Amino acid sequence: MKGRSGRGWLLAAAALLTAALWPVRLLTLTGADGRPVFTAPVSVGERFTVRFIHSVERRPVDEVFEAAADSLVLIETWFDMGGAGLPLDYMNPQLKFEFRNNLYHITGYDMRLPEVTYRINKVVADHTLLLRGREYKLKRWAPPGGPLTFRVEVLPAARLVWSRICQFVQR
Repeated sequence: MKGRSGRGWLLAAAALLTAALWPVRLLTLTGADGRPVFTAPVSVGERFTVRFIHSVERRPVDEVFEAAADSLVLIETWFDMGGAGLPLDYMNPQLKFEFRNNLYHITGYDMRLPEVTYRINKVVADHTLLLRGREYKLKRWAPPGGPLTFRVEVLPAARLVWSRICQFVQR
């Protein structure tokens, strides 16, 4: 009997170690100090949106990204008017422009980026992450003018558990 329970503990320990080291793909937002302020598991091909008010035109813009194996891919943008700083590059044959539901819709970017950094404005821009039907106001994680960097990382599952504990404690 003693030998069997010893093997049981060994198998349980091996299973726990395997689970802790199992790779998990995460959407990670880091602040100016490089420490994560938000993480969420994502699958390859899963989409999320960063919504903000454009600083010059003062109009809403949605940038839609897709999680790739180790990067972000800008897929499409939505906005309701053209103007300074808003993308209206009709000469780029790769991009497809539509006007749908009173919005400009641009697709065809397929722009792979290792990371994307937004400067968070507490007043005008109202940066918001839209992920799986939830909205996260980005100003809660960065001071006015502070950066938040988005990236896709593959980390051990134990790292996800630890980040969830840290997020819970910060509330």
